[in-house]
Order: sequence, then structure tokens, then C-alpha cells
Amino acid sequence: MAKTKEDWLKQFGSEPQALNFPILDSLASTGLRAVRFMRWQAMTSTKRRGNVAGIIVLNPDTFEPELPYDNVLVLRFWDHARLDIIDRFLARIFGRRPDLCVRVRSMFRGKKSAWPWRPPLAADAISVREFLENLPPGIDEIDVSCEYGRSRSRAIAEWIASRNGIAAIGNREKGSPNARLETLLRESDEVQVPEL
Repeated sequence: MAKTKEDWLKQFGSEPQALNFPILDSLASTGLRAVRFMRWQAMTSTKRRGNVAGIIVLNPDTFEPELPYDNVLVLRFWDHARLDIIDRFLARIFGRRPDLCVRVRSMFRGKKSAWPWRPPLAADAISVREFLENLPPGIDEIDVSCEYGRSRSRAIAEWIASRNGIAAIGNREKGSPNARLETLLRESDEVQVPEL
């Protein structure tokens, strides 16, 4: 556990944002002590620790790297949130069934444009929520990553942190959380999810 700023820099390679040391000792007593958002490379180069779970968001056409986590959720969707009216309609109606959503879109747009189209959908937010709800006892840290570590991963990390009364740790100098994903995560808290 990083108790000093020097320990933190050795372990994570960048300074924490908006928090003072000792970070990990001062976080909320919910059982979750830290949520970090980062780039893919940072996540794949960390040492395996049994008390840490991982969530990685890959582009749909990216291979899945070997991850140093016993408990990991792998999601696949693009970062861009610019959806026209048809895409927004399809994402809203078929958002809990990603494969069907992509297939129906190919009927409207043609097969060439159907893949790798894949925005964040309701099913992704539900997967995050269910992953968190089913983590085994003893998990007290969560690492979240995406390609650049500033949009998709930040949206997920900040949502997790806000649910647990702590601050997400990561680089906030560039980018902003994915607005569509933030909305889907908030909505997943409000809606009872029926079994499909």
C-alpha cells in the first residue's frame, strides 16, 4: 500500500489528482479504498494483487491482452458518442442486447457500416453494475482502463467512486468522462433490470 507520495509514484507512475497523502488510509470505510482510471498499458503492466479487481474497455477490434487480475470485466465499445437519430433510437431500444443492436443497425445502414460500430449501450452499464455487485469479499481496489485512460475508463471509475463516497484517482489533465456512458451508468442505478 502506498503511504507516501514517493511510494505512490513508484507504484502508479503519476501523481494522484485532487487528493493529499496518505490517500489510501483516508478513503471511505465502505470496503472500497481506491478506484483508479488509466491507459491500457498501465493496467497490463501492473503486478497481480488479489485485492484488486480490473475493468478494461477495449475497442471492438482490439485483441484482449493478458491482464494481471483474478477478477476482471472486459467490455468492448468505441469511445465516440456522436450518434445520429437512427443510432440513438437503436441504442435506446436494443441497448440491452448489443449483438441484436448491431444486427438491426446493419439492416438500416448496410453490412459494411454495421461493424465495428458499437457505442456504449445499456448492457455495458448493467455489466459494470453486476460485476461490482458480485465481487468476492476482500476486493478493496478497482483499476479501470481504456485506450487513453481519460474518457470511458474515467466515466466508469468516477461512477464507482461516487457510489462509494470516494474520489477516483487518475489523470484529469486531458479529456473528460464519456457523457453517454455516464448517463447509462446513472440510469442502471435507477432501473430494475429484468432477466433477458
